[in-house]
Amino acid sequence: MLADRTKVIALIPARGGSKGVPRKNLRNVNGYPLIAYSIKAALSSTIVDHVWVSTDDREINKTAKKLGAMVLERPDYLAKDSSSAVEVVEHFKDILSESLSEQDAMLVYLQPTSPMRNAQHIDAALLAMEHANVTNLVSVVKCKSSPYKAFKLNEDDMLQSLFGEQSSNSNRQDLPQCYHPNGAIYAFMLKDFTKRGGFPSDGAFPFLMTDRDSVDIDSENDLDAVKKIMERLDDEF
Repeated sequence: MLADRTKVIALIPARGGSKGVPRKNLRNVNGYPLIAYSIKAALSSTIVDHVWVSTDDREINKTAKKLGAMVLERPDYLAKDSSSAVEVVEHFKDILSESLSEQDAMLVYLQPTSPMRNAQHIDAALLAMEHANVTNLVSVVKCKSSPYKAFKLNEDDMLQSLFGEQSSNSNRQDLPQCYHPNGAIYAFMLKDFTKRGGFPSDGAFPFLMTDRDSVDIDSENDLDAVKKIMERLDDEF
């Protein structure tokens, strides 16, 4: 699959605003802005051909270019809390050159909130896709609790099993192992994205990552946790 591909493009979405962690993508994480870890990972990949950052923010724009990435200026209406990843990719597709749009390009979507994901993860994921002869991949982590035992509230605000009472009463070891997308790597052919109107996930190859490497920064506590992990790793080498 990769042997026949034309381009592999990494896209890093990085808007300026963030409610949980203000200016999150530029926050200092052990001496570097958070976004630097994803840019470095993409640039260090032996398979990725081009690295783009999509942003509405002037400072992120400047930082990304300084780190070696190309930048797509994103309009404000696509940088709101309600803006979706699908809209970001659609906007990116719209600005691709006509020649590149006509080619069978693969997009590797890398959220900057996953700083523990590195170039080795990206290359291993893409090579795993090639070995499995598939065109779509989602990085995942094992669920800590089974969704088969989960409940929702019915119209009377009473508990109702999501997957039936038998599942909610089953022993955990008797239920299927479940996985949760960790947000670190999404890889797919742009033609599949267009055909399915979004990120291809059903039938995608699962790239399993550890809990440590799956840390997703969504709060100050997450930020502190990543800093401690990186400090421990530095002490080990």
